[in-house]
Amino acid sequence: QKTNKRSGGSPHSLRPTNMAKTTFLLLALIGQAAATCYLEDANAACSVCWKTVYGSAEDTTGVTTMSECPEGIAVSWQTPVPTEMFAGSDYPVTYRLTVDEAKFPVFKKGKDTLNHVPHANIHSCIASRGACTPFVANSPGLATHTPAVKGDLVDGGLVDFTSDVSLTEEVYTIIAHVRFYTLNDKDNSLPHVKYDVAVGVSREVLPEVVAVSTDSYITTGAIGGILLVFIVALLWAARSGRLDVDMVLETVYSEHVTCIVSMIGGLADAVAFTVSVFTVMQVDNELVQALPASYFFMVTSWLGSLYVAWQDTMQLRSMYLQHSSRERFIQSIAKTTGRRQVSKARRLSLERTNSVNPLSIGGVAVDPNCNTSIKKAKDEFEEKISQMVGEDKMYDMLLELEVSARELVRKQGDVMTILTESIPISAIQIYTLNVSQDAPIISIITLVIASLILGAKVSGLGGYKESRLRRDRAEAAFRKHFGIEVVDDKHHMVVTRGTLDKLASGELAFALEDTRGAMGGADTKTTAPSVLPQLSAPFQSNTGRSQQHYNAHTVNAPTNQHLQQPYGPGAYSIQMLGPRRLPSGGAGMPASMV
Repeated sequence: QKTNKRSGGSPHSLRPTNMAKTTFLLLALIGQAAATCYLEDANAACSVCWKTVYGSAEDTTGVTTMSECPEGIAVSWQTPVPTEMFAGSDYPVTYRLTVDEAKFPVFKKGKDTLNHVPHANIHSCIASRGACTPFVANSPGLATHTPAVKGDLVDGGLVDFTSDVSLTEEVYTIIAHVRFYTLNDKDNSLPHVKYDVAVGVSREVLPEVVAVSTDSYITTGAIGGILLVFIVALLWAARSGRLDVDMVLETVYSEHVTCIVSMIGGLADAVAFTVSVFTVMQVDNELVQALPASYFFMVTSWLGSLYVAWQDTMQLRSMYLQHSSRERFIQSIAKTTGRRQVSKARRLSLERTNSVNPLSIGGVAVDPNCNTSIKKAKDEFEEKISQMVGEDKMYDMLLELEVSARELVRKQGDVMTILTESIPISAIQIYTLNVSQDAPIISIITLVIASLILGAKVSGLGGYKESRLRRDRAEAAFRKHFGIEVVDDKHHMVVTRGTLDKLASGELAFALEDTRGAMGGADTKTTAPSVLPQLSAPFQSNTGRSQQHYNAHTVNAPTNQHLQQPYGPGAYSIQMLGPRRLPSGGAGMPASMV
């Protein structure tokens, strides 16, 4: 002991430092925990009191002792938590403090308001973590507290409190905790003594059991009834001729509706996934390993959806012009489709042959290797289309090409977004829902959107081949009627005067299937007579073969020697059987075959 000078020299017990006092308190609690009320028997009815005595007005810590509450102080359950509890459910409980005020006069305390009981609430501690006392903090994974309430004693020293308890699946020790202050029975000059009183029970909270509510049945019945009436009304209207079902379905599945749904769905999927990445995956440590893949596919999903949205916007513009102004629609298609077809014909001609001038646009031979010629051909062809589609037949042909091309472009866009958006987003959201402890609503929404879009696009790809064949047939008809000639799969080509000069000089040579055809006989092939009969006389043949090969190195084309008439401008076609070298038959045999 020592003299406390601030209190006038009265002796008081020596109090240790804060760390030492905390250690002492914990050891005292642990030492007594096995022998006091609910700390020994979780369902004991008696109450435990933690009595804190302060040595002076400056003492804010005091000395705390624990024991079974003396007669005259008790906390009891009026409406305890039920013996069977389920996770996520709210359970209202009522508990009562009883104090014999003759023995323990209670004083009002509090910060904002003065009350006999300035603090009362329910503590729920996970049983496997240790003893549950009023001093266990409200910490996730350790204990949870209900909001604190206040109250005053009524006549008879009673006061009741009510709190709602809602817990997760676990085994808990649940205590009702009440705090009040009374006189120091040994020295009334000292600060009031603080009592923390608790009574406890043990409960196992079971997994949540979701039962179908009456409201769910009523809501389902109402919605189902309305839907049934609607379906019956539609069937009646269809059978009575008041509703054209085909027209309705054609409208729902029309081009413009498909484009709009595709645009909105793709962008909504990208937006939902982006929100999911930043609000769920970035803040959940369990999902951190999926962040790199999430960032990558977030970028690809935006690129894919924006590209498809741009394509859909261009198609919607084309549809608008198609239905609002035929003249503007023709001008737009002539500029886009016409130029696109010339570029495609040029590419095909370069891929399929290395001969001279294998391309004709609008009846005019074009060198596919000359950019200037191609540009000039595009400009002239655009003007030609605008003039030719004045006829309904030509307009319908151009429209069929545009519609079939739009359909194929949408399917190709679906393939791209399936790979860059739908499949990756669905996979990542499934991973999120499997790994994350809680199922974030944004992840569920994103998965639903991605799955719906994926299913719709995959089912639509079943008709990809038919769409491609339709486009190819439309292109073939367009090239035929609008004058685009290019080497096709049967290896036919356009022959111009320049090509004939090459033939005459011996730089080029050709093969003919039938010698009699070359001489102008009855079996002349349809692709040969326009050229070969006039060049056949001076040619040398390599007999004994089913295919007779000829070369033109003896012909002097510039002077028209051996030619009965000169060739005028125009297109001439011959059949190509090469390329390969001519058989032996003279020096200077050409390497190129046409």
